[in-house]
Amino acid sequence: MNNKKLLSIFLAFLFWGNSATAAIDIIGLWEQSGTSKAYTFRPLDGDNGIVMIAIIGDYQDLYSGTISDNDLQVCTIASEPFEACYSGKINSTASITLSLSSCQNKSIDICSLLSTSEQLNREINFEISGIYQVSNGKYFMIHDSAGTITAYELDVANGMADGFTGSRARNKGSVASKDGSGISLDFLILSDSQITATVTDCVNAPANECNEDPVGTVFTLKKVVN
Repeated sequence: MNNKKLLSIFLAFLFWGNSATAAIDIIGLWEQSGTSKAYTFRPLDGDNGIVMIAIIGDYQDLYSGTISDNDLQVCTIASEPFEACYSGKINSTASITLSLSSCQNKSIDICSLLSTSEQLNREINFEISGIYQVSNGKYFMIHDSAGTITAYELDVANGMADGFTGSRARNKGSVASKDGSGISLDFLILSDSQITATVTDCVNAPANECNEDPVGTVFTLKKVVN
């Protein structure tokens, strides 16, 4: 990488702010499934400025432009060896469609290597701390701290509470009873307000307790309070 390009990138980073406006927050890392391509979006100083870094294999290209509501427009910065512009549609928090609007080579052929359309995706790791109503009528109070899960099953009818502890990796995880007796659960986080949990085991507990929620039982948890 030449010094001119390094300087351009440094200056772009130096003046990045935090005020890009979009209906959906896209700041962060995105990928194109099945390829080695990665894209990073960061806010650029100004009301709606945005920077896009496209990483393809061992190479990276820097774009700048604007974002408004669910639309974005970016073009290569002056030091790039080609001139290209993309228009983008923000479909959701996990999906962006980029379309190549124009491309012109300066010294070497880069344009032939660019796709006319790019589908970008990312996985959202949801924050799940809160109180949830369970499909069996009970409640769960869940605390998520850096991947460590502490949860309490609350039985409002009899005033009892059962504690669980476990961990999560991205949007999946498992918990088991704190005292080593009762059910264990695997869970899948569907959003920041909904979880599904499946009973995977029941140990050191009376038969009637294990039979109440047998292995394979699936619960839906919906957040009612943050």
